[in-house]
Amino acid sequence: EAAWLQGKVPVVTGGTGLYFKVLEDGLSPVPPIPVAVRTAWRERLKAEGAPALHQELARLAPQEAARLVPSDSQRIVRALEVLEATGKPLSAHFAAARKTSILKGADVRRLALVPPRDELYAVCDARFATMMARGAVDEVKALLAKGLAPELPVMKAIGVKPLADFLEGRLSEQDAVALAQRQTRNYAKRQMTWIRNQMADWPVVERRKQAVGALLDV
Repeated sequence: EAAWLQGKVPVVTGGTGLYFKVLEDGLSPVPPIPVAVRTAWRERLKAEGAPALHQELARLAPQEAARLVPSDSQRIVRALEVLEATGKPLSAHFAAARKTSILKGADVRRLALVPPRDELYAVCDARFATMMARGAVDEVKALLAKGLAPELPVMKAIGVKPLADFLEGRLSEQDAVALAQRQTRNYAKRQMTWIRNQMADWPVVERRKQAVGALLDV
């Protein structure tokens, strides 16, 4: 809004597609899910598997099931939790959120920058090597000293577990780095999958110069 007031065009960049989804579609005002409901569906997922729960979702809310693949366990369970806890499908909550989205009514030009996979993976490996050179081991050591519960999100950050295993003698430094680099590449792969599935109508380019040209129509 500050950029618009100055007559400027905002350019929003990021590595996570969810940020852009929230900008355009709003943040869904789904109330907290009761622990009992969440636990029950997760137990059913363990016992029955994602395809069975997808069939259950298709019975209860066919339109919700139609937008999800039977193997997408996380989103299937989320859809079932919300449906049971609120009595409304997720799509209804999304529709309400869109009315208050930040970019409602704006002229938006979208673009996904996806380098060739081999180049992207090389950058992922180099990125973690740079993190090691800049003190990643000391950072994880300080984190472990806090005695935090392993299930907390910060303890699941990419690289934390492998470097913790190195510090505690369960992995060599070389193996810890290799594992963290693989985790980074896997994360990048999931981001590319998100772009294919959730941003399918976005133009895709491989190079930064292509991106600038596409945005400026040159």
